[in-house]
Amino acid sequence: MFGGAGARIDRAEFDGRIASCAVDEALTATPAPLRLHSTRSLRMKILIVDDSKPVRRMMASLVESLGHDCLYAADGLEGLVVLMQNEDVDVVLLDREMPNLDGIGFLERLGETTKSAPPVIMVSSHNDPELTLEALDAGAAAFIGKPFDAEGLKEQLAAVTRGDA
Repeated sequence: MFGGAGARIDRAEFDGRIASCAVDEALTATPAPLRLHSTRSLRMKILIVDDSKPVRRMMASLVESLGHDCLYAADGLEGLVVLMQNEDVDVVLLDREMPNLDGIGFLERLGETTKSAPPVIMVSSHNDPELTLEALDAGAAAFIGKPFDAEGLKEQLAAVTRGDA
């Protein structure tokens, strides 16, 4: 109970979000509008690791169009440093082929570098099933081929943050 006599808060969980509505039965039989409270932020911080500046820009544009924030790194080594400096990264979009430290090397070092690693979506223009399996075996949560669109990215982000991937 909250408020005075005849008032209550009804709560329900929908797809990871908690909805609550205040009802004052003394004043009305119609509930107040629902207010959604997320169990996690709907706005995510996504680290984009790719050696191609135009590709980073394209991915950032897609990520931002979905309402998320971006961080950037030009190779795997820089990506590990950015992760150590930003423990609140929710997801990593990781290119497979990069200088200094490639995507597989990044995944292998990720566990050594951070306490709780965010899920990683491996991104590659080579849609070879063997490369996909190698990425997944190395610890990627998902694999997405280039080019991809906002809807495909949205589905992958939802899957890895739910743990479905």
